Amino acid sequence: MHEDTKVVRGIDEEKFHKTDAYMNKSLNSHRLPIYQTSTYMFDSLEEAYAAFTGEEHHHIYSRVSNPNALYLGTKVAMLEGAEAGLPFNSGMAAIFATIFTLLKPGNRILATKPVYGGTSELLTHLSQNWGIGVDVLAGEEFYEALERGGYDMVFVETPGNPTLTVYDISLISEIAHRNGAVVVVDNTFATPFHQKPLKWGADVVLHSTTKYLNGHGDTIGGVVVGSQDFISDLMHKTKMLGTLMQPFNAWLTARGLRTLAVRMRKHSENAMRIAQFLEGRPEVVEVYYPGLPSFPYHEIAKRQMENGFSGMVSFVLDGTREHLRRFMTSLEIFHFAVSLGDTDSLATSPALTTHALAEDFDFPENLVRLSVGLEDADDLIADLESALNRAFHTSAIG
Repeated sequence: MHEDTKVVRGIDEEKFHKTDAYMNKSLNSHRLPIYQTSTYMFDSLEEAYAAFTGEEHHHIYSRVSNPNALYLGTKVAMLEGAEAGLPFNSGMAAIFATIFTLLKPGNRILATKPVYGGTSELLTHLSQNWGIGVDVLAGEEFYEALERGGYDMVFVETPGNPTLTVYDISLISEIAHRNGAVVVVDNTFATPFHQKPLKWGADVVLHSTTKYLNGHGDTIGGVVVGSQDFISDLMHKTKMLGTLMQPFNAWLTARGLRTLAVRMRKHSENAMRIAQFLEGRPEVVEVYYPGLPSFPYHEIAKRQMENGFSGMVSFVLDGTREHLRRFMTSLEIFHFAVSLGDTDSLATSPALTTHALAEDFDFPENLVRLSVGLEDADDLIADLESALNRAFHTSAIG
């Protein structure tokens, strides 16, 4: 089945909720309804007992399971080529629940660098308070540590936030498995439309669904996919943590997911145009985009990414913080906001926002991260050009 068809129709919603093993009831709506309820009724004492003991599948309480979350997890698992999936009320909840399920005090994590600032903060907390050893390394240092082994989990964010560093999932998985470690990949920036980590040997894949999977900037969420055994264990932990995605957010995310293929094509096309434009600007020192032949990790990206290189572009301004300030406040179509993957184009300064609390980020303070939206590419380029001219070519800066 073509990827476009999978995104729109990979799971027939009518058949899904007619055959939902938890509900076991026939419904005729074309779209899965929002099951906006906290609890579910039983037909008998025996049915309730079977549900609570696990002898039969039945929705009990929306903290534990609900049809909208079940559908979304199943859909993302299908797109990633996984056996099962489970959505969470945020991307950070998805990361924490995954670590909570797979590791215990005394275990060790090796993580790629850079990672999202919230992930970095969580890893630091685990290291300082939970007795979990954590090494966050970049480039060759990462691969050398991976080869030495001694880790229980390898956490890979690729492309990485905010420099879009690309790591070789196939090589990492081969070495990690040889040394007895599980491989977890944060696939948020790429999405399953552009990259399928399980195909390259990873064990678990997670996303912040807040970003491209939802795609409309109107809900928060996360999702984890992997083997059926792992997701069953994860679901048990999630029941205790209370971090399952709730029905309305799951419904919104599933609705956004239907347009993933057409959106990601446009994001990717626009991002390539913008990256090429920025490469030619004298005010820009360096451009980070996996689709550029000049990008250091371009060959790895070409091998493991499909259908383009997603919609994130970062670049470094050749100037002071004042130039950065003037550039950011001169943008008109790009909104100055954190997050990414929205229909609207967004711009931010990671060093002063998302990574401000990270202990040791290793990218320039004047790095700008763009989440390239679905607007006309020429309009976006004109906005960037205007902001660069205002920031660098006025008499206000000495």
